[in-house]
Amino acid sequence: MADKKDVASDPRALWLLRRVCCVFAVRRDKIDKFLQQFWADEQSCRALNTFLQEVEVPVIFFHHTSSGETCTAAVGDLPNLAQMKKKVLACVRTLPEAEIELEPGKRPRVVLVEFSKNMMDVINSYCHSVYLSVLMNPANQKGWSDLISRDLIDKFHSYLASLHVTAGLMRGQTLLPLPPREAVLDSTPGGGGVVASKQGPGPGSSATATSTSKDRVHVLEGAVVTWTKQVRYVLKQEPEHVFKDGKHPEPCAELQFWRSRASNLNSIHAQLQMEGVKRVLRFLEANKSTYVAPFSRKEVEDAREEANDNVRFLKTLEGHINTLLSETADFDELDRIFDIVFHVLLLIWRYSKYYNTLSRISVLIRQICNSLIAQATRFISGSSVFEMIAAGEARLPKTPPYNKQTTLQITTNQKQNNHGTAMLFLVLLATLRGLRVPRDAGEGQGVLVSQCEQHR
Repeated sequence: MADKKDVASDPRALWLLRRVCCVFAVRRDKIDKFLQQFWADEQSCRALNTFLQEVEVPVIFFHHTSSGETCTAAVGDLPNLAQMKKKVLACVRTLPEAEIELEPGKRPRVVLVEFSKNMMDVINSYCHSVYLSVLMNPANQKGWSDLISRDLIDKFHSYLASLHVTAGLMRGQTLLPLPPREAVLDSTPGGGGVVASKQGPGPGSSATATSTSKDRVHVLEGAVVTWTKQVRYVLKQEPEHVFKDGKHPEPCAELQFWRSRASNLNSIHAQLQMEGVKRVLRFLEANKSTYVAPFSRKEVEDAREEANDNVRFLKTLEGHINTLLSETADFDELDRIFDIVFHVLLLIWRYSKYYNTLSRISVLIRQICNSLIAQATRFISGSSVFEMIAAGEARLPKTPPYNKQTTLQITTNQKQNNHGTAMLFLVLLATLRGLRVPRDAGEGQGVLVSQCEQHR
């Protein structure tokens, strides 16, 4: 309570909170209510008092509440994802251990920084449109040598490229950073990339132009190397990676993987059609650069076509998969849903241009099995199943407990072939491996074998 009284009477606290109200767009007639609710939160009062009294605390965060009627404050903890969905304001000391002084003629040594969920996009925009222009202005380079100026600008361009890539990754996209604008604009096909020296014709003009052309080739080759690494990273991603670290993903992970991959490759394809990228590649081809060959756009096109085709076919499974994953589904109906899922999967394997190999199908089958296991464990633990199998209790009459009996029936259906589920699973895998399935499994299963062989 002492902290609350102290901070409420501190003019620095009122000064800071009024600026918070301004950033959060609090109406004038709502400011008093905003402040009253803030003072009512002891944790926020304690955090504000800590920031004002302890100069070694560098920053305090103000989080807009979901109701929008007040805010909360915190020191030491960065905003989480839920808080970043609303406005977040940071008050940062401009110098280490700087005091906040409000006397006339003195500036409070703090700055207010607003954060948002698209913070990286905002930083990216500011750096490209504001800071780069300021840095490139010759008036701001007075007293710098050419070496220092060039080195600093090159490093800033590298930072901008990394920032551009990071902003894309946070949105789930692969953004190809363009080289400096001057290098791209000067890479005209007709000019061969050689720009005349400002000194005009003279003994050293040819050497200067050649040096400039080599520098431009070096810059553009660096950009192509970066693009090649980004594209290769995307192309080497495979659905099997979701099983790493002992994870047990379900079919929704497979559907999401191909959606993300298709979206990413479509984005890369669109960027490769941009005039700036084409101009860079044409210039390097004209200069016989060895870095153009590894950057194969055909690989991107092939992978893009496969991803879009797989998304189109796997979309037919989405409704059945959602039913299979539903926690409200009746467990004894899962056997029927399992049949439907594998029938659709068989049709996908038959008609899809790409999703018809064992390496592709096996991933989805493993995930479907994970779903069945997850659903079964909602009714009975895995250890109990094995104990009952060992005790010879796997086949139970339809008597209570019904959930236990149903669970055991599902787990033993693969062996009993009650509804053709296991046979469909067997035929599918056997056909993918090129094996011949025997016809002595029953009338219904024989028809299924014939259908699969006809498809094949």
